[in-house]
This record gives sequence, structure tokens and C-alpha cells, in this order.
Amino acid sequence: MSPARRLRGLKDAIKARRGSSNPLVRSGARTLHSVYAALLEVGDVATDPMRRSFVPLRWFREAELHQASGDTGFDRYPAIFAASRRYFEGRRNLNLLSFGCSTGEEVVTLRNHFQDAFIVGVEINPRSLAICRAQSLDDRIVFLASDRDSVWRRGPFDAIFCLAVLQRHPSKVARDAPANLAPIYPFARFDDQIRQFERMLKPGGLLVVHAKAYRVEDSTVADRFLPLENAPFLGPDGPKYGPDERPLPTSATAGSLFVKA
Repeated sequence: MSPARRLRGLKDAIKARRGSSNPLVRSGARTLHSVYAALLEVGDVATDPMRRSFVPLRWFREAELHQASGDTGFDRYPAIFAASRRYFEGRRNLNLLSFGCSTGEEVVTLRNHFQDAFIVGVEINPRSLAICRAQSLDDRIVFLASDRDSVWRRGPFDAIFCLAVLQRHPSKVARDAPANLAPIYPFARFDDQIRQFERMLKPGGLLVVHAKAYRVEDSTVADRFLPLENAPFLGPDGPKYGPDERPLPTSATAGSLFVKA
């Protein structure tokens, strides 16, 4: 048997014993699984330049950091983009914000849907931002470092897109179901960002927040937003936590598209 297969077998054995009825076995398996996950993350950081680029952000800009991953893709959420285009049908020269645009695929997707819009892509990771700026895009697209004052000077916006940003380690949270999310991603950080969005958004503007740890409906400015009428059904976008940072019931629903009242 190859070393890789033995390692996978060991991992599966440890994982299976995390739910053991024996408390000693259960505790030991969970500890070993945590050690394994930590070693795996160290290996990823050592070999993946994108993951490595987030290390200084965790050290020096932790209070501003949301998702510590550069994962992205073109047209990741087609139903969201299509619904947004329908909402603005007939409107021209929109001012759009892509918050947490990573390496720019979301901005390019927005250009495909809104061909004459002015689009601002904002990214906190310098490596991702450099990749964005190296692309040959049109002169109605600008990429900014994630600095509040710089972004505000480009507003107010007709729509703000924040997709798979307002969360931290979503796969780990879904797997481990922590009883308190505060050590991983506190509600105050999410709420502060939603409040910023509310101030930067025009009345009647569209706020799109999908794949997030908390619900816009629980934010301190929730009364200033209305759910988008005839919004598409997007399905669950990960476990949700309440303002007390405790898990919400699986039956709790969370919207993704809102209109500023």
C-alpha cells in the first residue's frame, strides 16, 4: 500500500472515531484530527503562494479581514447575476462595487452582465490585487485596495456584491459545527461591514450578500433593507449563526438579495 493511501486510511480511521461512545477514544480522535488538520494547513501555506499571501494579513490586519481565502471563479452564482440584471433592466451607467473581488473573475462576470457600468473591485490581499491590475480590462473598471476612505470616494453605489466573503473557514465551520463562532469570526465584524454597505448604497440600490456566516436580517441595519421581490431560490449557503454567535436552527432561512428602502 502506498504511503498516501496509508495516510488517507489513518485520516478516515481518526475521523470515524470522533463520534465514539467512549469519551477517551472520542477525545483522543478529535485531538489527533485537529493536529492532522493543522499540519495539513501548514503544508498548504508552504506550497500555495495564494494561501501564503494571507499570512501577513492575519498577523497585521486581522480586524479588517473576512474570508482568508482567494478561491473564486467566473459566473459562480449565475442566478444571482441574472436576477441583478433583471432588477436594473433599462438602467444605464450603473456604479457597481465588487467587495472582496479576489483575482478579478467576479468583476469580469459583472462586466458581461452590465456592459456600460462603472465597476469598482476591492480586495485586501496585495497579491490578488496585483493579479487584478495586471489584466487588460476596460477603462470603466478600477481595482482598489481595501481601504474604507478610498472605497467611499467611489460611491455611492447602485449595487454592492459581496459573495463568499463575510465568513471565515466555511468548510471547517460546516464540518465542526462550533458552538460559538466568535473566536473564528465575530458577529461585530460582519455587522460593521453591513453597516458600511448601507451607507455606501443608494436608496433603491441592491445589496447582494451570499455565502456568509450571519444573516443580513439580523444586522443592526436590517430595517433599512427589503428582500428583493421574486428573488431566485438559491438554496442553503452554509450554516448560519445569530448575533449571539450561536448556531441558528437548520430551518432558519437567510436572504441574499436586498433592496435599500
